[in-house]
Amino acid sequence: MSNKGQQLQRRLAAILAADVVGYSALMHKDEQATILMLDHLESDIVTPTIAGQSGRVVGPPVFQVSPA
Repeated sequence: MSNKGQQLQRRLAAILAADVVGYSALMHKDEQATILMLDHLESDIVTPTIAGQSGRVVGPPVFQVSPA
């Protein structure tokens, strides 16, 4: 396979890992409010910030919740 005459487009990929300090305590205190807060952070802060840098979120953000 030859790439003669074709320009390759390079991209930078990053993996973002975040931790919620006090997640268990927040969930214990008010599960619904905690989930709403995490949804707000993702939709109103994280995604727009990434988009503002000409980036995009690939795939849905994943929050794993396991039974206690």
